[in-house]
Amino acid sequence: LALDVVLNDYWTLSTTYSWVSDNVFPEVTSSNQRPLMLNAPDNKGTLQLQFRDENRAWGFNVRTRYTNAYPVNSGVYASGVKFPRPGAAGTYVYEGVRTSIIFDAGLNWRPPVGARNLLWSLNADNLFNHYYRTMPGMPLLGRLVVTRLQYTF
Repeated sequence: LALDVVLNDYWTLSTTYSWVSDNVFPEVTSSNQRPLMLNAPDNKGTLQLQFRDENRAWGFNVRTRYTNAYPVNSGVYASGVKFPRPGAAGTYVYEGVRTSIIFDAGLNWRPPVGARNLLWSLNADNLFNHYYRTMPGMPLLGRLVVTRLQYTF
């Protein structure tokens, strides 16, 4: 589900929401003899506020993203299963993916050179550097800042 509300010539409010009825399928057994899992959240959404001033050739946006926790069963990346520790005594367990709320921000500007064909942007995903995982066993994700210079022919 997605909704964009154009508030006026400058401001737009956008939201998205996704819902899946089941993320665990106990009646279907996967190759590791555990229930088949969607490996994705059953609830996620975004809320974004965007400002665009075409006359002054700049804009910005702020966005928040939400995903709720979910279990995972993908080969050896199965949450809640005790696996033998290779080359050592004991076991290890992957946690399921935790709930996360992430904030993003972006800024764009069209410099006066190059007419309207040149666009510079700066985007920060995970602005507050809240570390999170998207799958068990994967590295923690933190802030990502990207800049771009784009020329349209």
